[in-house]
This record gives sequence, structure tokens and C-alpha cells, in this order.
Amino acid sequence: MQTPRLKSLWNLRSGWLNRLGNPCRKPRLTTQFLKTCLTAHDHFPDFAHRAYPLCFCCSTTPAHSAQPCRFTSEALTGDARPPRCVTQEEKPLPLAVDLDGTLILTDMSWVTIKRVLFLRPWLVPWVLFKELTGKRTHWKMKLASKLRFEPAELVYHQEFLTWLTAERERRDEIILCTASTRSVAEKIAEHIGLFDDVMASDAGANLAAGNKAAALVERYGERGFGYAGNSRSDLAVWPDAGEIIVVNAPQSVRKQI
Repeated sequence: MQTPRLKSLWNLRSGWLNRLGNPCRKPRLTTQFLKTCLTAHDHFPDFAHRAYPLCFCCSTTPAHSAQPCRFTSEALTGDARPPRCVTQEEKPLPLAVDLDGTLILTDMSWVTIKRVLFLRPWLVPWVLFKELTGKRTHWKMKLASKLRFEPAELVYHQEFLTWLTAERERRDEIILCTASTRSVAEKIAEHIGLFDDVMASDAGANLAAGNKAAALVERYGERGFGYAGNSRSDLAVWPDAGEIIVVNAPQSVRKQI
């Protein structure tokens, strides 16, 4: 029998586990469209993302359907109608896939900082200056040029890769679209062997959030592409996509879909 003090300590422990993300607890799905989920159980490297579910969202798909169903971007417009399912009869859209937290379960910016900047601390003031003056791509490209890594060392979202391999058979085009630098993205894309092209950050704008949305719309047209992402910055891309695929997203992002 627990004393009041022990019970209080146990409740405090449970509360902190809920805040930090108990790895033994299955993530709760609070968004009404989340129906079919696959969960990653990989052990991640340091500072890697927690294994949230790979979620394919559609209000008309049974909860235990064997076939995941994507949903289209009408779900983000505020329209009261349920999202329209993408059926097998429709021509599949070109698919753009995010890298950090979606295809891989870590962040290449952190990998770059850890392997390059930590070993060259004299570059820290310069990096901070570039970041504060809105020139993020400058320091990213500088550090990426010094980065040495093997793509096979990264931890990939295996369930999503399995799904992506199947999609390769039915889609005309699948591209890797990431805010990481081109040299890093192309190396990973070559290792995976599923992508037709790579869109990545270069000397111009950082290819994230609104910049990524604008680049995809310029290439495919509004609602002319599908997009698989996971983070808060991807919320700026999904409204312009014709097909929304939510992968490995934290609850704070899923609530806004």
C-alpha cells in the first residue's frame, strides 16, 4: 500500500515521463484524421528525434486498414468537408520527401555542428554572426564542405523507407526536398537510391518552410505535388501540396493539421 508521500512522488515521476516522452508508452493520436499508424522502434544516436508514428491521415479510412490512405490539402483550408481520399484510380502526384526527422531520425545540421563546429570552436563567432544576420545558408555550406560522414551511419525511418520503396513503383517522380545543403542531400539520396532528383539549400535561400513551399509550387504548380514531412516548418508547405503525408511528427504538429 502506497503512502501519500510515495503516491505523490510516483505521480510526479509519471508527469515528467509524460513531458519527456516515455519510450515505453505508445504515442497518443489526438488529431481526428489520424487513423493508420506505423511506429518506429529504432534506437537513435545522440540528440535524435523521438520515434513518433508514421501517420497517413484520412477521415474515411478504417482504423485498422491495411492500406494507408493519404489525404489532400483541403483538410488545411478550414473547409468543413472531410478531406478527399486519394484513390488508386487517380494519377499519383510527384512526391517530395523531407530529410531531417522524416527520412532520417536525426538532424543533419546537428550532425554537422557536432562533427565540424565542435572541433573548430574558433568558427563559433562567425557562425553566430551569419545566423543573426539572416545568412544561415552561408554557415551551413561552409561547415558542410568540411563534413565527413557516411550515409550508412545515419539512422533511417525504416517503416517509411519500406512504404517509399513501394511508392517508387506507382509514382513517376519522387524527389528529396530538404533544407540541408546540396552536397549532404545528394550523398544521402545516392545512398538510398529511390530519388529522381534533389532540391536542397544552396548559396541562395535556405530551403525550408515558405521558401520550400515556393520552390515546390514553382516546379510543380499549386496542389501539383505530394509532400511528406514531420516538423513545424512543414506546416508552411502542406497547404500548397495536393497530397499531405505526415511522418514522425510530434503531437504539437499533428494538432495543427
